[in-house]
Amino acid sequence: MAEIWIDTRLGELLVGEAAISQRLEQTGPGDIAPLRDILLAREFKIAGDFEKADVTDWQKDDYINFGKWVFNVLNKDEEPAVAVSWTHVERLYSLGLGPSGYRIHRSPHFQGMKGFREAIGSPITYREQRSVYRETWGAQDYEKYIEDQEIALDRKLTRDEINALARQNKGPHSQTIVSNYGLLRDIDTNRGYYRSEGMTEDNLLEWGVDVMRANNGLLHWTMPYILSRRRQGIPARTIHDKVGGFGKFRRRTQELYADIAQVDIVENARVLEGYRKGISNGEMPAELAALSGPELMMRGSIFALSADMLDGLSDEQKQELAVLPPSELSNFIRSYKRRLTEEDVDLRATELALTERIWPERNPLYVSHEEIDEEKARHSARRVATAKRRKALASAALSAS
Repeated sequence: MAEIWIDTRLGELLVGEAAISQRLEQTGPGDIAPLRDILLAREFKIAGDFEKADVTDWQKDDYINFGKWVFNVLNKDEEPAVAVSWTHVERLYSLGLGPSGYRIHRSPHFQGMKGFREAIGSPITYREQRSVYRETWGAQDYEKYIEDQEIALDRKLTRDEINALARQNKGPHSQTIVSNYGLLRDIDTNRGYYRSEGMTEDNLLEWGVDVMRANNGLLHWTMPYILSRRRQGIPARTIHDKVGGFGKFRRRTQELYADIAQVDIVENARVLEGYRKGISNGEMPAELAALSGPELMMRGSIFALSADMLDGLSDEQKQELAVLPPSELSNFIRSYKRRLTEEDVDLRATELALTERIWPERNPLYVSHEEIDEEKARHSARRVATAKRRKALASAALSAS
């Protein structure tokens, strides 16, 4: 679409580069301006007395053609598209370029401005979208919206970012969320996320113990970074401010964990002894006896859940389970009992306290060795980049002197 400007003295449209350039040579600065800029400006400062357009005989097609023209003026590959609003129509009416918003609103061809927008293919305005959120969105919709945005960003979504997305018609305004759902922090709480605000030193140490229990006693310096990005952790800066550095935090957490770990160790030893007896009496293949403690815990738990849900295991099933990836366990069980659902398998695993033994990654505080390596590489790259910037600044300062 050719660029459209307007002579603000005459209310005359200038279409195309040639017409615009010619008028620029003939007028003073500010006498002509892009029509789109005038329609989108925060304030409408043109006070000329322009002759109003004669739309007395306009039919439905005339209104639709006008609306599509306005939509094209407003949108220059915009993403998302700018909606044609009452304000835009009224400004064009004042310039003598179209009907009034009131005339469109009362037209028998449309059911108000919303119907007019639908007819011309314009998106609805934010005010109309806000009503959609209020009338049709439930708690899960708001939670999923926030979660989807944070997955895309790989970090927490701020209130300002929520509002910026709302202005682009990409989601609800923070005030809409508060009015229809509750405080923004309630979304975090209801999704099971940690919030470090107001946490005491004891709270931080308890979190550290939970992390160690989820990771077989490991507490690596990368974990606060990884888990806080997931909204499941405490930022490293908070740990430093409240406890005095990660080293001190780890020592004090390990002291607390030692007492709790004794209970875990006794329980794990009891379970592993049961699995070893199962190997010796033929309930599980003999080759599993060579597995380490954590591997036997996972494999034995797979057998325990399968035997419970399948009412015993055949020799063929035992051999398959000896090497079956945990991710395939649900499908394995359901292939023999087709009436079962994946939710049935998950529920029974939870009831038998086997979930985290079979699928440790389902614990939101679990961190894989691959994630730790990636985080270490990320920090290393950041240090290299920082060193290069400092070297460049030092070199520039030296050259300037």
